[in-house]
Amino acid sequence: MIREVIASDGDETTYHEIIFKELKCLALYDLKNLKSFCPGNCTLKFPSLHDVAVIDYPAMENFGNGALWTPKLQEVETGWDVRRCWDLNATIEQLNKEECEVSEEMGKSEGHKEDHVR
Repeated sequence: MIREVIASDGDETTYHEIIFKELKCLALYDLKNLKSFCPGNCTLKFPSLHDVAVIDYPAMENFGNGALWTPKLQEVETGWDVRRCWDLNATIEQLNKEECEVSEEMGKSEGHKEDHVR
């Protein structure tokens, strides 16, 4: 059960910077418990990253709590569409919000079905 890819050391006052110099593609599939790629106060730099796919990630709240630098990233694939992306955190947060809204609507419609079946 993965909740984070880069674990936080718990010390939010310590500054960390991680550079993924050669990473060009990042795919996160079927990670139902993933809350964040990096929940700590860490700057993540992805100078070569141009493809990101996040598919089936219902618990993901954000990509990271620190600064993100993704100069080549323009889109995020979600499995059902492709989103323009200027800010990876904002995109993940928006996708999470939309997923929650869809889940709520589905729950409401299922509740109505049960009312009609009785």
